[in-house]
Amino acid sequence: MKLWKKGIILGMVVALAIVCVPEMYVKADGVPTVKASVISSANLIEDQSAVRSVPVTVNPGEKAKDFFRFTVKKDSWVYVAGSLTLNDGNGITECHVYRDEARTKEVGATEWGDVIVPVYPEQFTTFLKKGTYYVETTTTKTPGNSLCDAKVNTFISTIPIKKVFTVSVKNDKKKQKAKITWNANVLGAYAKQAQYQPGNISLTKVNDSHVWKIRYGTGSGKCKSLKIGKNKFKVSKVKKCTIMLEDTNGSRWSVVLNTGIKSSNKK
Repeated sequence: MKLWKKGIILGMVVALAIVCVPEMYVKADGVPTVKASVISSANLIEDQSAVRSVPVTVNPGEKAKDFFRFTVKKDSWVYVAGSLTLNDGNGITECHVYRDEARTKEVGATEWGDVIVPVYPEQFTTFLKKGTYYVETTTTKTPGNSLCDAKVNTFISTIPIKKVFTVSVKNDKKKQKAKITWNANVLGAYAKQAQYQPGNISLTKVNDSHVWKIRYGTGSGKCKSLKIGKNKFKVSKVKKCTIMLEDTNGSRWSVVLNTGIKSSNKK
């Protein structure tokens, strides 16, 4: 048999083997990259298109897997969700987000489709530092359906931290006081609570219940709760203060503000 004919037959055998494997992964060296939607407010989430749509046909005993990555160019709040565009049957898609290509450091998970008993929330939200993140989706058919012939749609939206924490600081003439204005409603329905306290509080302590208030705790005693909306408050005698926002998934981020206040010249 000629070599080119052997090559064709071998290629057909390999192709058939790939189609018949119940679990299919995209090879690591060919990981597709998608561009996450960058928006200024959570109110715009519903207006965004899917960042990735993949057709799948899942028969009994099979799983259709997809693997791709996206980049967060600036520290941001991130929203991940999805949907199934059905052609025949029905199914469910499980989606996991990771910090690494090896999928050992999970950030969070969500699921969508014909969900009867929820295991993960219908959307996943979190604050993330800039970097590259990896997404794996697994689609299976649900009971009562002979298959799941559908398109798996994944939605990813990001809001830069600078948009979430857009703050105005105004000083009096002597620069002994500062009036701070912050609209803590950029995340809309996804915002849970906002707080502030005097001083320079490191982001590494954002989940420390001895520093920030939790639902059943008191924090440091210096914390003050703010509205999920427009806030105006005054500070004095401190050169820095820190504001913190928590989303409905329990993810937190804090920002240190320069108050512009000068040291007192008391004799």
